[in-house]
This record gives sequence, C-alpha cells and structure tokens, in this order.
Amino acid sequence: ALSLGAGGMTNNGTFTVNSSQGINGTVLSVRQDALINGSGDVVLNLSDGNTDFSDARIATEAGITLTIGSAQTVRGKGRLDGTVIHNGTIAADRAGQDLQVFGDIDQSGGGEIRADNSGAVSIIASITGGTFDSDATGSVLFTPGSSSMSGVTNNGTAGLRSGAAVTLGAGGMTNNGTFTVNSNAGISGTVLIANAPALIDGTGTTILGLDPSNTDFNDARLGAEPDQSLTFGPNQTLSGRGRLLGEIEVQGMFAPGGDTVDTVAARP
Repeated sequence: ALSLGAGGMTNNGTFTVNSSQGINGTVLSVRQDALINGSGDVVLNLSDGNTDFSDARIATEAGITLTIGSAQTVRGKGRLDGTVIHNGTIAADRAGQDLQVFGDIDQSGGGEIRADNSGAVSIIASITGGTFDSDATGSVLFTPGSSSMSGVTNNGTAGLRSGAAVTLGAGGMTNNGTFTVNSNAGISGTVLIANAPALIDGTGTTILGLDPSNTDFNDARLGAEPDQSLTFGPNQTLSGRGRLLGEIEVQGMFAPGGDTVDTVAARP
C-alpha cells in the first residue's frame, strides 16, 4: 500500500499499481484531498486470470476527494473506488477484462469513461456529467447493484448489466450511441428509472434487452417513479423487449422488438 498525500502527484509517464501482477492486496490510498496531474497513465495491472480487484486499486478514504487532471488517464484492469473529481480519461483497454468504478464520480469538468479492445468498464457508482464512449468492441456498463447518473453523454456502447438498478437524475442523459437495459439478457431484475423529470436526448437508441424466452418483464424495465416523468427526445429511438413504467413521452421513434409492455402510461 502506498499513501498519496495532499501534495498529490504529477505523472507524465507510467505509474503502475501492482507492477508484478501479484495476488496480494495492492492499493494507492488517497488519505488527503489530492490531485493526480500531468500527461501520463496510471495503470491498474491486475492479471487477466485474477478476479480479486483489491489486488490493483486506487481508493480514497471516507470524506477524501481525489482529482484526476484533464490530461491524465487511468486504465487497465483493477478498481477505482471512492470520491473522485474526474477531468481526464478512465479506460478499460485490456482485452476481455473489466475496469471497475465504484463510489461518487464527478465528470462535470469534462471527464470521459471509455472502453476499448473488448474491455468493459463495470460501474457501481454515482456518475455526474462527462461522457461514456467506446470503440466497436468495448462497453461501459452499470453492474449489479444500486447506481445513479445525471447529465452524462453516451457516444458509444453503454447500458446496464442484468441485476443493475440505476436512477436517472434531473440532468437526464444524451444518448448518441446505444444504451441497453439488461445488456447481457440476464434473468435478474434490471431497471433504469427517473427520480426527477428527465430527458433522454441525442441521436442514439435506447434498448430494452429482455431475452425472447424470458417472461419476467422486471428483468428489463425503464421509466419514471410516481409523480415524475421521462421524455425521449425527437431524435432518440426506443426499442427492444421489456417493460415501461410510469409517465413516458416519446417524441422520437418507438420501435418495440416484441412484447414491450407499458404498465402505467405512455404518451406518443
């Protein structure tokens, strides 16, 4: 374990957490408010076969904030955990591997979370602002657990894995890519629900990803809490198979893929 103090770090090269890919807990621990600045990369270096993400972590202590500078990249396979002002890039770039993001992530200063090379960013966190992006093979996915997001722009492949529950705040989402509720067509309850009047805008497609053989529509739900509303903008497409909840206004294209259920109200 290495503690990062208030002086932070300027990293213009490569700083690796678990350089030997060992199987012992390895953490860059942020114990005072600190900035990682510079133009370099912080590499989380968990081996492909290691499923213990505590072996390559950056973590903040309770009440402490880490700031990631605008030209800094955190990448690889491992876990970023805590309260983070993220102005740079978080990238899952290891083929077929996850980079986990937990905690409270403020990207309103222009931060980007992205996935490339068949990697996936796996999120259980509150995400505010910034962008999600990917190449044709990567994905940015909320994973089983409770999360939230508001004011995020998705330009790639993103969504919720089976078992994730995500609240959408008043900042809504701009979706210019593909955002799928139950991206792996699993059999656990999965929901994206607005807890304030919210807009899903942009030129992309929002998909309910219930498997054709699954009769439990709770496994792909999308909508708004009571007395709230969710609006899909004029260039957004809503498609797939699943359940719509609450007050929904579709200004764009509604193209269900079969058995899409509106349980309360939907306004075309």
